[in-house]
Amino acid sequence: MAGYMITQVHEITDSEAFKEFRARVVPFFESHGCKYIVSGAVPSPFEGSGPEPLHVSIIEFNDTDQAKAWMASAEYAEIEAIRDRACVFSRMVVEGL
Repeated sequence: MAGYMITQVHEITDSEAFKEFRARVVPFFESHGCKYIVSGAVPSPFEGSGPEPLHVSIIEFNDTDQAKAWMASAEYAEIEAIRDRACVFSRMVVEGL
C-alpha cells in the first residue's frame, strides 16, 4: 500500500538555503522512483485553528517503510542538513488506501 510523506513548511529562516534545499530535494526523490503529488504548494486556508503552513509538499512512496528508510538514509542526510538551516517544518508519513 502506498505511503505518503506530507511536509508543511511553517517558516523560512534562510531563503538562500531554502532555494538550495528545493533544488536538491526534488531531484533526489524523483531519481529514487518517488512521485511528487504536491510540490511546494501554497495552501488555501479552509477551516480549523492550527498554524497555517507557507508551503505543503506530498510525496508518494511504494509504502511507509520506504518513506521512513529514505528519511533515515545517509544519502539524504546532507540534504536534510540544508533543510534544517533553511526552515521550520513539520512532517508526517501516512499510509494510503
